[in-house]
Amino acid sequence: MIHGDTVASGTAISPDLFGAFFEDLSHAADGGLYAELIQNRSFAYSRADRLDWHALTAWEVLEREGAAGAVAVSAEAPLHPANPQHAVLHTTATGTAASAPGCATRASTASPSRKVHSTTSVSTPGSSDGTAVRLVAVIESRDGERAYAEGGLRPVDGSWERHASVLTCAVTDPEARFTPTSTGVGTGQADLVSLFPQATFWG
Repeated sequence: MIHGDTVASGTAISPDLFGAFFEDLSHAADGGLYAELIQNRSFAYSRADRLDWHALTAWEVLEREGAAGAVAVSAEAPLHPANPQHAVLHTTATGTAASAPGCATRASTASPSRKVHSTTSVSTPGSSDGTAVRLVAVIESRDGERAYAEGGLRPVDGSWERHASVLTCAVTDPEARFTPTSTGVGTGQADLVSLFPQATFWG
Protein backbone atom coordinates (compact mmCIF):
# COMPACT_ATOMS: atom_id res chain seq x y z
CA MET A 1 0.00 0.00 0.00
CA ILE A 2 1.25 3.50 -0.84
CA HIS A 3 0.81 6.30 1.69
CA GLY A 4 1.05 9.99 0.88
CA ASP A 5 1.04 13.15 2.99
CA THR A 6 -1.21 15.74 1.37
CA VAL A 7 -0.44 18.34 4.02
CA ALA A 8 3.35 18.44 4.02
CA SER A 9 5.07 20.80 1.59
CA GLY A 10 6.56 19.20 -1.51
CA THR A 11 10.15 19.06 -2.67
CA ALA A 12 11.58 22.41 -3.67
CA ILE A 13 11.95 22.87 -7.42
CA SER A 14 14.65 25.09 -8.87
CA PRO A 15 13.31 28.23 -10.62
CA ASP A 16 15.82 27.47 -13.40
CA LEU A 17 13.81 24.41 -14.47
CA PHE A 18 11.09 25.17 -16.99
CA GLY A 19 9.55 23.90 -20.21
CA ALA A 20 7.80 20.76 -21.37
CA PHE A 21 9.00 17.28 -22.24
CA PHE A 22 8.04 15.74 -25.58
CA GLU A 23 9.30 12.35 -26.72
CA ASP A 24 8.85 11.51 -30.38
CA LEU A 25 7.87 7.83 -30.30
CA SER A 26 6.39 5.96 -33.26
CA HIS A 27 6.50 9.11 -35.43
CA ALA A 28 4.23 10.95 -32.99
CA ALA A 29 5.46 14.34 -34.23
CA ASP A 30 5.00 13.58 -37.93
CA GLY A 31 2.22 15.62 -39.52
CA GLY A 32 2.02 17.78 -36.37
CA LEU A 33 5.03 19.45 -34.76
CA TYR A 34 6.94 18.08 -37.74
CA ALA A 35 4.47 18.70 -40.54
CA GLU A 36 6.13 16.49 -43.18
CA LEU A 37 3.53 14.24 -44.86
CA ILE A 38 5.88 11.84 -46.65
CA GLN A 39 7.12 8.76 -44.83
CA ASN A 40 10.67 7.49 -45.49
CA ARG A 41 11.28 10.47 -47.76
CA SER A 42 15.02 9.82 -48.00
CA PHE A 43 14.83 6.05 -48.53
CA ALA A 44 16.85 5.45 -45.37
CA TYR A 45 14.65 3.03 -43.40
CA SER A 46 16.36 -0.21 -42.40
CA ARG A 47 16.05 -3.25 -40.15
CA ALA A 48 17.98 -1.25 -37.54
CA ASP A 49 14.84 0.89 -37.16
CA ARG A 50 12.36 -2.00 -37.23
CA LEU A 51 12.77 -5.61 -38.29
CA ASP A 52 10.23 -5.43 -41.11
CA TRP A 53 11.52 -2.13 -42.56
CA HIS A 54 13.77 -1.67 -45.59
CA ALA A 55 14.92 1.20 -47.82
CA LEU A 56 11.68 1.22 -49.84
CA THR A 57 9.26 0.86 -46.93
CA ALA A 58 6.13 2.99 -47.62
CA TRP A 59 6.93 3.16 -51.35
CA GLU A 60 5.95 1.00 -54.31
CA VAL A 61 5.99 1.10 -58.07
CA LEU A 62 2.70 2.33 -59.51
CA GLU A 63 2.05 0.83 -62.93
CA ARG A 64 -1.25 1.56 -64.68
CA GLU A 65 -2.73 1.69 -68.17
CA GLY A 66 0.42 0.54 -69.90
CA ALA A 67 2.97 2.30 -67.69
CA ALA A 68 5.79 0.00 -66.60
CA GLY A 69 9.01 0.25 -64.68
CA ALA A 70 10.87 -0.54 -61.47
CA VAL A 71 12.27 1.32 -58.49
CA ALA A 72 15.48 0.54 -56.62
CA VAL A 73 17.72 2.19 -54.04
CA SER A 74 21.29 3.21 -54.86
CA ALA A 75 24.23 4.65 -52.93
CA GLU A 76 26.17 5.63 -56.06
CA ALA A 77 26.91 9.37 -56.44
CA PRO A 78 24.60 10.47 -53.60
CA LEU A 79 23.22 13.90 -52.86
CA HIS A 80 25.52 14.11 -49.80
CA PRO A 81 27.84 11.61 -48.08
CA ALA A 82 25.77 11.97 -44.89
CA ASN A 83 22.66 10.99 -46.89
CA PRO A 84 24.01 8.14 -49.04
CA GLN A 85 20.86 6.44 -50.37
CA HIS A 86 18.44 7.63 -53.01
CA ALA A 87 15.75 6.13 -55.22
CA VAL A 88 16.34 5.19 -58.84
CA LEU A 89 13.23 4.98 -61.01
CA HIS A 90 13.55 3.00 -64.25
CA THR A 91 10.64 3.75 -66.60
CA THR A 92 10.35 1.26 -69.46
CA ALA A 93 6.95 2.26 -70.88
CA THR A 94 4.62 5.23 -70.47
CA GLY A 95 0.88 4.95 -69.94
CA THR A 96 -1.95 6.08 -72.14
CA ALA A 97 -2.86 9.75 -72.44
CA ALA A 98 -5.71 9.21 -70.00
CA SER A 99 -3.37 8.10 -67.23
CA ALA A 100 -0.46 9.71 -65.47
CA PRO A 101 2.41 9.06 -67.90
CA GLY A 102 5.37 6.96 -66.91
CA CYS A 103 5.90 4.95 -63.75
CA ALA A 104 5.36 6.41 -60.28
CA THR A 105 6.29 5.58 -56.73
CA ARG A 106 3.86 6.38 -53.98
CA ALA A 107 3.68 6.52 -50.20
CA SER A 108 1.59 3.50 -49.25
CA THR A 109 0.73 5.01 -45.89
CA ALA A 110 -1.82 7.81 -46.15
CA SER A 111 -0.48 11.28 -46.90
CA PRO A 112 -3.71 13.19 -46.25
CA SER A 113 -4.97 15.65 -48.80
CA ARG A 114 -6.12 18.85 -47.13
CA LYS A 115 -7.81 22.05 -48.28
CA VAL A 116 -4.47 23.87 -48.05
CA HIS A 117 -1.53 24.98 -50.11
CA SER A 118 1.34 22.51 -49.78
CA THR A 119 4.88 22.75 -51.09
CA THR A 120 6.31 19.62 -52.64
CA SER A 121 9.98 19.24 -53.47
CA VAL A 122 12.32 16.59 -54.80
CA SER A 123 16.09 16.65 -55.05
CA THR A 124 17.22 14.99 -58.26
CA PRO A 125 20.17 15.00 -60.67
CA GLY A 126 17.85 14.11 -63.50
CA SER A 127 17.94 11.40 -66.11
CA SER A 128 20.89 9.13 -66.70
CA ASP A 129 19.42 7.94 -70.00
CA GLY A 130 16.27 8.25 -72.09
CA THR A 131 13.87 11.18 -71.75
CA ALA A 132 12.71 10.88 -68.13
CA VAL A 133 13.98 14.33 -67.21
CA ARG A 134 10.94 15.76 -65.44
CA LEU A 135 8.79 14.65 -62.51
CA VAL A 136 5.13 15.50 -62.03
CA ALA A 137 3.93 15.60 -58.41
CA VAL A 138 0.29 14.57 -57.90
CA ILE A 139 -1.94 14.24 -54.84
CA GLU A 140 -4.72 11.85 -55.77
CA SER A 141 -7.31 9.47 -54.39
CA ARG A 142 -6.02 6.12 -53.21
CA ASP A 143 -7.54 4.37 -56.24
CA GLY A 144 -5.93 6.91 -58.57
CA GLU A 145 -9.25 7.89 -60.14
CA ARG A 146 -9.27 11.51 -58.94
CA ALA A 147 -6.39 13.99 -58.97
CA TYR A 148 -6.73 16.63 -56.25
CA ALA A 149 -3.63 18.66 -57.05
CA GLU A 150 -0.82 18.48 -59.59
CA GLY A 151 2.43 20.34 -60.09
CA GLY A 152 5.22 19.94 -62.60
CA LEU A 153 8.83 20.13 -61.49
CA ARG A 154 11.12 21.96 -63.88
CA PRO A 155 13.58 20.03 -66.07
CA VAL A 156 16.92 19.19 -64.52
CA ASP A 157 20.46 19.79 -65.72
CA GLY A 158 22.26 16.68 -64.51
CA SER A 159 23.40 17.82 -61.05
CA TRP A 160 21.63 17.34 -57.72
CA GLU A 161 19.21 20.20 -57.25
CA ARG A 162 16.01 20.85 -55.28
CA HIS A 163 12.91 21.28 -57.42
CA ALA A 164 9.75 22.62 -55.79
CA SER A 165 6.13 23.21 -56.75
CA VAL A 166 3.03 24.39 -54.87
CA LEU A 167 0.07 21.99 -54.82
CA THR A 168 -3.35 23.37 -53.93
CA CYS A 169 -5.94 20.81 -52.83
CA ALA A 170 -9.64 21.59 -53.15
CA VAL A 171 -10.75 18.68 -50.93
CA THR A 172 -9.75 16.84 -47.78
CA ASP A 173 -9.16 13.11 -48.17
CA PRO A 174 -7.42 11.22 -45.34
CA GLU A 175 -6.75 8.30 -47.72
CA ALA A 176 -5.06 10.37 -50.43
CA ARG A 177 -1.70 9.33 -51.83
CA PHE A 178 1.24 11.29 -53.20
CA THR A 179 2.66 10.16 -56.55
CA PRO A 180 5.79 11.63 -58.10
CA THR A 181 5.59 10.41 -61.70
CA SER A 182 8.22 10.45 -64.45
CA THR A 183 7.31 11.88 -67.84
CA GLY A 184 9.14 9.58 -70.22
CA VAL A 185 11.10 6.39 -70.78
CA GLY A 186 14.46 6.40 -69.03
CA THR A 187 16.10 6.41 -65.61
CA GLY A 188 15.59 9.14 -63.05
CA GLN A 189 16.83 9.57 -59.49
CA ALA A 190 15.18 11.22 -56.49
CA ASP A 191 15.93 11.97 -52.84
CA LEU A 192 14.53 14.09 -50.01
CA VAL A 193 10.97 13.86 -51.33
CA SER A 194 8.75 16.27 -49.39
CA LEU A 195 5.14 17.34 -49.05
CA PHE A 196 4.80 20.11 -46.47
CA PRO A 197 1.81 22.33 -45.63
CA GLN A 198 2.61 26.01 -46.10
CA ALA A 199 0.59 26.93 -43.00
CA THR A 200 2.50 25.61 -39.97
CA PHE A 201 2.87 26.95 -36.43
CA TRP A 202 6.01 28.78 -37.60
CA GLY A 203 4.11 30.30 -40.55
